[in-house]
Amino acid sequence: MQTGTGFVASAGAAKDKQECPAGTFQPLQNGTICQPCEPGRYNRDARQSTCVLCDPGFFSSLGALECFECEAGRYSPERGLPCVDCAPGTASNAAGVIECPPCEVGKFANRNRTQECIPCGLGTFADSPGFPTCKPCAKGKFADKPGTDACTDCAALSFGPDDGTVTCSRCLPGKVSVAGSSVCTNCSQGTYRDADSVQCILCPKGKFAEQSGQSAPTDCPKGRFQILAGKAFCTDCAIGRAAPEQGSGDCFDVRY
Repeated sequence: MQTGTGFVASAGAAKDKQECPAGTFQPLQNGTICQPCEPGRYNRDARQSTCVLCDPGFFSSLGALECFECEAGRYSPERGLPCVDCAPGTASNAAGVIECPPCEVGKFANRNRTQECIPCGLGTFADSPGFPTCKPCAKGKFADKPGTDACTDCAALSFGPDDGTVTCSRCLPGKVSVAGSSVCTNCSQGTYRDADSVQCILCPKGKFAEQSGQSAPTDCPKGRFQILAGKAFCTDCAIGRAAPEQGSGDCFDVRY
């Protein structure tokens, strides 16, 4: 007696056949064993000659009657394939997915099986999708909010000396910087910058700045003068002329 597919011969003297239960299959005409469905396949019904592949996003264990959704943080891209972890730089908080979307800009996922991408921390950024880690802001730039996709240049008169700057530092008086600077530079000789100024200023007549980086000009001493602006020195009065006050812009004839 032929049993046919989906059945096996009964044990003992009886010549009848026994159906293979759900979760198994028997592909031969005279098979003797009901085989369990392999992982990734299933059978809901008895008397089957093959097992059905699980849909994408689903998987099953050995001898399954049905498939189950891949849990959040995992996916299955094709029928019958096992669930695999979302790779770094991707995440999924939904079950039964066929792929894990890349993290959007400003976010990252630094390990497998991530369900939610994480906003980049202060001082870091992610400027394209799918970042496994965020990059630190370069010197001269900053990020003072989480989840940024680009760092901002430090403003003029400020600086960011290190990678990963959160807030830029203000230049001290006597120093200046342009936007995006990692250091401040001294005002040159003959110029100065006080706390209220946004740029280096020429020393006025009667004053000078001998050193670079001065926050205020220095008065020419008595007996010396400076008739021009923006100078690093004062000049002695000629014989017969005098500058009786500090900060003189010129010398005057002496009367005897």
